[in-house]
Amino acid sequence: MQLNYAIVWIDQFEARVILFNAQASRVEKIRSHPRNSDLHPRADPTHAADDPRYFPSVAYELTGVQAVLVAGREYEKMALAAYLASTGRILRRQLPI
Repeated sequence: MQLNYAIVWIDQFEARVILFNAQASRVEKIRSHPRNSDLHPRADPTHAADDPRYFPSVAYELTGVQAVLVAGREYEKMALAAYLASTGRILRRQLPI
């Protein structure tokens, strides 16, 4: 069964992708593995872009969806939207920014 819609909640450590349609839903958790994960919490925060596999993994889960709502931390939300638009997987107009 094709799950046509998605909600993505993303921060620098984890993305939760909720795929759904009128009859079914599925939740996928994708974890980031930033290189600077040993930083003190008050230090310069890590960003999702520090893990080169993070955004491609999220994009893979969105394959075939018709509409996407992206929520979460501002930096990661904007970076994911830019990544998806640059790869052509999701059209920019489908991403509320």
